[in-house]
Amino acid sequence: STQSTGDGMTLFDVQSAAFIGGTAVPTTLVPLISGCLANPSLSAQCTQVVQLLGAFVSHDYTGALMILTPHIDPQNRQGGPWLESLRARLDVLGKEEEMRIDVLGMATFTWDAVWAVQALFPEQIGVTTAVVLVFVAIAFKSIAVPIVSVLTCALTLGTVYGLADLVYQHGIFDALGFGGLSSDPAHALMWIAPLLAFSVIVGIGLDYNVFSFGSCS
Repeated sequence: STQSTGDGMTLFDVQSAAFIGGTAVPTTLVPLISGCLANPSLSAQCTQVVQLLGAFVSHDYTGALMILTPHIDPQNRQGGPWLESLRARLDVLGKEEEMRIDVLGMATFTWDAVWAVQALFPEQIGVTTAVVLVFVAIAFKSIAVPIVSVLTCALTLGTVYGLADLVYQHGIFDALGFGGLSSDPAHALMWIAPLLAFSVIVGIGLDYNVFSFGSCS
């Protein structure tokens, strides 16, 4: 179906119903396939159809494998919202038709991993902040020092993340022609970079804080 959904996408955004051996299966074959399933001995063509279906349909005809071909690259920045929208629509369809529809594939595995890791990022921030407050307070026997350390680390993180966004997504230094300071062709950062950089930046910032406060004391 190509019915508009009002959000700039068409229903399912699927080019064809299914694939068998890499060849698109037109919907005009549906009546033929139904007839073959009802009476496989009708002709040699029916026998071949049933054999092909055996590779993509369960033996009890309760499950089937279909290949969806979206109009966008599902692994780019549009892929995540598209996948969420598709799954939401398929959930509604599954409840209406009393069936389970799963969307699988490399792109879906990637997005599921991204969402799972990002969902834990706030916990990582909270645990790191708590550890810094406790250990710095014990080390310096002060309440002000750990608070200042957390604030300065937060300022450093904000500066690094902000500059990374401006340089590699918005390309503020593209005119200089330096590869290391040029924006990505997709104007995007690798999703895991900010998460991995968080602990490193906090460690370096806290290290300098400890040296500074230690020399003052």
